[in-house]
Amino acid sequence: MERLNVAPLAEYKDRDFGFVARYPDIFVKNNDTTGRYFGCSRFDFWQLTIECYVVYDRKERGFKEYMDSIASAMKADSCRRRGNSFVVSSPLYEDGMLIDGFRYYAKYVKGDNVWFVYALHYPAAYSKSLGRLFSLVDGWQVWK
Repeated sequence: MERLNVAPLAEYKDRDFGFVARYPDIFVKNNDTTGRYFGCSRFDFWQLTIECYVVYDRKERGFKEYMDSIASAMKADSCRRRGNSFVVSSPLYEDGMLIDGFRYYAKYVKGDNVWFVYALHYPAAYSKSLGRLFSLVDGWQVWK
C-alpha cells in the first residue's frame, strides 16, 4: 500500500465528455468496462478499482432527489453534499448483490441532465491506508 502514497499521478481525459481524472500511475487502465455507463473508464491496482463515468438523469430529478436515490440504492452509511456535488460511502454492491468485505466511495458532480462520477471500490480492511485515494475522490473536479 505504500506505493499508493508515493506513486506519481497520471491523468485521464475522456474524449467524449472532456472530463479529467487523476489517479496513481500504478493503476492500469482496464478496457473491459461494463457498457452500463457513458464515458466509462476503469483503472485497477491489486484489489482496488477507480472508475470514472457519466450517468444521464433521464427523470431530470432535482439535486436532493437524485442524491437521496443514489444513497438509498447504494444503502449508503454516509452521503454528504458539497456545493454542486455529493460524496457517498457504502458497502459495495454489483448488480444488486453485496460484495462482502468491499466498499464504495464516490463523488457525483451535477452537470446538465448528467452526473459525472469518480468512484473507488476497495477492500474495507484497508480503509485506513487509502487516505490519498479518498482525497483524490473528494477533491475531484470534472474539469481542471
